[in-house]
Amino acid sequence: MAQANNERITADPDEMSMKDLFLKLRGWRKYLQSKWIVILIACLLGGSLGLTYSFLKKPIYVADLS
Repeated sequence: MAQANNERITADPDEMSMKDLFLKLRGWRKYLQSKWIVILIACLLGGSLGLTYSFLKKPIYVADLS
């Protein structure tokens, strides 16, 4: 007796549907929004360090004669 093959065709694990992509992006957005204070502090600290370095470091000019 032959049975009907009702198995679902499984997709390749490397493939992603549009719905999966949007769900993953939504998860990343929620994660980044929950860490906004840490991101803001890191940006302000990095910006202030870069600005301080640029004021303290004297420029070095190099001239070449050809």
